[in-house]
Amino acid sequence: MGIKVRIHYNRNEMKWTVKTYKGCPRYECVWVKNGWETEVKRESKSNPRGFVLTTDDNIVILTRTEAEKVKERAKGRLTYDKVNMCFNMQRGEELIFTKEGAFII
Repeated sequence: MGIKVRIHYNRNEMKWTVKTYKGCPRYECVWVKNGWETEVKRESKSNPRGFVLTTDDNIVILTRTEAEKVKERAKGRLTYDKVNMCFNMQRGEELIFTKEGAFII
Protein backbone atom coordinates (compact mmCIF):
# COMPACT_ATOMS: atom_id res chain seq x y z
CA MET A 1 0.00 0.00 0.00
CA GLY A 2 1.36 3.37 -1.00
CA ILE A 3 1.20 6.89 0.39
CA LYS A 4 -2.21 8.59 0.58
CA VAL A 5 -2.66 11.13 -2.22
CA ARG A 6 -5.18 13.96 -2.65
CA ILE A 7 -5.75 15.32 -6.13
CA HIS A 8 -7.37 18.67 -6.90
CA TYR A 9 -7.20 21.33 -9.60
CA ASN A 10 -4.95 24.34 -9.06
CA ARG A 11 -6.65 27.25 -10.87
CA ASN A 12 -3.64 29.56 -10.58
CA GLU A 13 -1.27 27.24 -12.43
CA MET A 14 -4.02 25.44 -14.41
CA LYS A 15 -2.57 22.06 -13.41
CA TRP A 16 -3.58 19.14 -11.21
CA THR A 17 -2.02 19.07 -7.73
CA VAL A 18 -1.03 15.63 -6.45
CA LYS A 19 -0.67 16.27 -2.72
CA THR A 20 1.13 13.93 -0.32
CA TYR A 21 2.89 14.54 2.98
CA LYS A 22 6.09 14.82 0.90
CA GLY A 23 4.93 17.75 -1.22
CA CYS A 24 2.49 19.08 -3.82
CA PRO A 25 3.81 18.56 -7.35
CA ARG A 26 1.57 19.78 -10.20
CA TYR A 27 1.00 18.06 -13.52
CA GLU A 28 -1.01 18.66 -16.68
CA CYS A 29 -2.11 15.03 -17.04
CA VAL A 30 -2.54 12.41 -14.32
CA TRP A 31 -3.93 8.86 -14.69
CA VAL A 32 -5.31 7.12 -11.59
CA LYS A 33 -5.42 3.33 -11.89
CA ASN A 34 -6.61 0.63 -9.47
CA GLY A 35 -9.13 2.64 -7.52
CA TRP A 36 -10.04 6.12 -6.29
CA GLU A 37 -12.69 7.79 -4.16
CA THR A 38 -13.88 11.32 -3.54
CA GLU A 39 -13.80 13.36 -0.35
CA VAL A 40 -15.54 16.64 0.45
CA LYS A 41 -14.49 18.84 3.37
CA ARG A 42 -17.61 20.97 3.89
CA GLU A 43 -16.21 22.62 7.01
CA SER A 44 -13.16 23.99 5.17
CA LYS A 45 -13.23 27.79 4.97
CA SER A 46 -11.36 27.95 1.67
CA ASN A 47 -11.17 26.09 -1.62
CA PRO A 48 -10.56 23.40 -2.63
CA ARG A 49 -13.18 21.52 -0.66
CA GLY A 50 -13.49 18.53 -2.98
CA PHE A 51 -10.68 16.02 -3.57
CA VAL A 52 -9.99 12.69 -5.24
CA LEU A 53 -8.20 10.26 -2.94
CA THR A 54 -5.96 7.37 -3.95
CA THR A 55 -2.45 6.09 -3.18
CA ASP A 56 0.77 7.08 -4.92
CA ASP A 57 1.28 3.62 -6.41
CA ASN A 58 -1.97 4.14 -8.39
CA ILE A 59 -0.69 7.36 -10.05
CA VAL A 60 0.80 7.52 -13.55
CA ILE A 61 2.01 10.85 -14.91
CA LEU A 62 1.32 11.13 -18.65
CA THR A 63 2.31 13.37 -21.51
CA ARG A 64 -0.48 15.19 -23.34
CA THR A 65 -0.30 12.68 -26.23
CA GLU A 66 -0.49 9.66 -23.93
CA ALA A 67 -3.38 11.23 -22.03
CA GLU A 68 -5.39 11.76 -25.24
CA LYS A 69 -5.09 8.03 -26.04
CA VAL A 70 -6.28 7.04 -22.57
CA LYS A 71 -9.08 9.64 -22.62
CA GLU A 72 -10.56 7.99 -25.74
CA ARG A 73 -11.81 5.19 -23.45
CA ALA A 74 -13.65 7.64 -21.16
CA LYS A 75 -17.21 6.73 -20.18
CA GLY A 76 -18.07 10.12 -18.71
CA ARG A 77 -16.84 13.02 -16.60
CA LEU A 78 -16.28 13.39 -12.90
CA THR A 79 -17.89 16.68 -11.92
CA TYR A 80 -18.04 18.65 -8.68
CA ASP A 81 -21.09 20.69 -7.72
CA LYS A 82 -19.77 23.75 -5.84
CA VAL A 83 -23.22 24.78 -4.57
CA ASN A 84 -24.20 21.42 -3.06
CA MET A 85 -20.57 20.42 -2.43
CA CYS A 86 -20.75 16.95 -3.92
CA PHE A 87 -19.33 14.88 -6.78
CA ASN A 88 -21.44 13.05 -9.35
CA MET A 89 -19.64 9.79 -8.43
CA GLN A 90 -18.06 8.69 -5.14
CA ARG A 91 -15.58 6.00 -6.27
CA GLY A 92 -14.29 4.08 -9.25
CA GLU A 93 -11.41 2.16 -10.76
CA GLU A 94 -9.75 4.50 -13.28
CA LEU A 95 -9.76 8.25 -13.75
CA ILE A 96 -7.77 10.57 -15.99
CA PHE A 97 -7.14 14.24 -15.30
CA THR A 98 -6.42 16.51 -18.27
CA LYS A 99 -6.73 20.24 -18.97
CA GLU A 100 -10.30 19.56 -20.11
CA GLY A 101 -11.27 18.03 -16.74
CA ALA A 102 -11.53 14.66 -14.99
CA PHE A 103 -12.79 11.70 -17.01
CA ILE A 104 -14.03 8.33 -15.72
CA ILE A 105 -12.57 5.35 -17.56
